[in-house]
Amino acid sequence: MHDGISPADSAQRQQERARLRELVERAEAEHGPIDPDAVAAKRAVLRGGALTHH
Repeated sequence: MHDGISPADSAQRQQERARLRELVERAEAEHGPIDPDAVAAKRAVLRGGALTHH
């Protein structure tokens, strides 16, 4: 084990990241590049933070 993560957990995380990367690539192909500012705004909402508009 490395840092408390079992090899099975590590492999599962790697597969999840690969699937997520594939989903992002498909979404970008269909809808265009992801806007980092939009991602930050959604992240703030999900984390209970306030949205700020500049």
